[in-house]
Amino acid sequence: MASAVALALTACGHAEGDRTTMRLIAGKPQATRYVSPGAYRHYLEARLLLARGDKKGALEQLRAALLFDERSPLLFSELAKILFELGRLDEAESAIGKALSLRATYPDALLLVGRLAERRKQPVKALDGYRRCQLAAPRFAPCSLRRAALLQRRGADKAARAVLQALTEQRPRDAKAHERLGLLCLQQLDLRCAATSLRKALARRTTLRRLLLLARVHRGLGHLSRATELLRETFDRSGGHPSASSRLLEVLYQRGAKQPIDDLFAVLRAQAERKPAQRKTLAQLLLQARRPAAVLRLWRSLPKRAQTPSLRLARAIALSQLKRAEARAALTALLITPQGPAAALELARRSRQKGEPAKAAARLEIALKHHRKNAGLLSALSEALFEAGAKARALKVLERALASRPDDPQLRFAYAAALERAGRWRDAIAQAKRLLKESPRMAVAHNFIGYTLADRGRELRRAERALHTALGLEPGRAYIIDSLGWLSYRRGDLAEALRRLEIAARLAPREAEIAAHLGEVNAALERLPEAIKRYKQAIALGDDRHKTARWRRRLKQLAAGRVGTRRTRR
Repeated sequence: MASAVALALTACGHAEGDRTTMRLIAGKPQATRYVSPGAYRHYLEARLLLARGDKKGALEQLRAALLFDERSPLLFSELAKILFELGRLDEAESAIGKALSLRATYPDALLLVGRLAERRKQPVKALDGYRRCQLAAPRFAPCSLRRAALLQRRGADKAARAVLQALTEQRPRDAKAHERLGLLCLQQLDLRCAATSLRKALARRTTLRRLLLLARVHRGLGHLSRATELLRETFDRSGGHPSASSRLLEVLYQRGAKQPIDDLFAVLRAQAERKPAQRKTLAQLLLQARRPAAVLRLWRSLPKRAQTPSLRLARAIALSQLKRAEARAALTALLITPQGPAAALELARRSRQKGEPAKAAARLEIALKHHRKNAGLLSALSEALFEAGAKARALKVLERALASRPDDPQLRFAYAAALERAGRWRDAIAQAKRLLKESPRMAVAHNFIGYTLADRGRELRRAERALHTALGLEPGRAYIIDSLGWLSYRRGDLAEALRRLEIAARLAPREAEIAAHLGEVNAALERLPEAIKRYKQAIALGDDRHKTARWRRRLKQLAAGRVGTRRTRR
């Protein structure tokens, strides 16, 4: 941009008196944004300063430009935009008013009317500004995009979708508009619409984000072959990025495609040979694929100098997965290292699986002596103490930590979860709301509020708003879709609950909680064979001893033909 502005400045110096030769801004004709020659030099200087991040300097140049041309809506709009960004809202409003007095339908000024109203928390006025802007310039994308976003935040998803559909019709080549429509469709769990829109966005411009989103949509639809193709492309374009590798492995595992998994690991091994730093990623993916023996082979093949702490951790976890006697010693040796928290969590998991939560708590406390501020360890300790029956102590651990670190979002969320587990769900929601004041885009906290209310059949509209907010922040995430499915179940809408939970199960086939929810919904629909199958799946996947025991009791009831579903509320 700076080079384009500099070129325009050069041209300006040779044509100071010719008003018809200076209609190029960043190389584009600007017949509707005409400014006089004297003003133009200052305007271009302002653009150059903005490109460098000097807003105050740009402001002075625009004011100098207005001395030459007081009838340019462009100059007043640009002035208002900078004042708005500097937080000088009253001055920005005055500049917007002058721009609109010169041209009542000037799109940039109408867009700023909406943005200013939003900043002042006047949503009705903001929507009116965006609507007027959209009517004045139907092809001016920012107005439609902002109007749709505001409608969505106010819960008017249908109206937002109509705005975006109109924009994509006006601008069929606008990749961003298609992507936004795809994301909205994904939030509404209209996966076919999401697939169509994201495919159109990809046709205009391929990005890793769009590839990953479309792959997630196809997984939700059950189109695993297409999801695999998209993830392979993501893997290739990203050079084997760990996130792309992990997601591709998940889908191949879901398909039971043993040979493609072997081929993927062959590629990853070749990468690790060329780049030793990739060995850590390779080891983590082998553990994800439940191939601990391969991790041990990798470890044995390395010279001693290449046996990094991260690889020592992978070896210890592999020994743990194989239930080798030396696993405990290998994990314990890592407790004082930077890998200590992960090693302690694995030790605690082993103890909890054996039905020894007190031992799990003791091992976590040892690790906390070396890693006092680790929120993950504190949360795991609280869970272990709950399982051991020490409810008061489980809460006290987190309360003490929060007293010294009240602004730690992970600790605050762990405390909310602990309160919910202790039956103090109202206090838990209050903690989650406090967390959202500090971190309003924390999807897991919105989901926590929505699920906690839905599970108890309380304030279901509020629960739905919270869950849709969470899904807007993390599109297509299985745990949020699961919560929406459970909300539908508690409302008594069993068909919608089944649809949502099946999408969640396709996205996360190894999540025990989703399988249990599907079991309960199928039981309510009197589909007992499917309900029994899902509960068996949940028990096989579960690693929480108390939940697994509850699911076993439920499975026994279903096997005896006693459905007895939980009461639903509208």
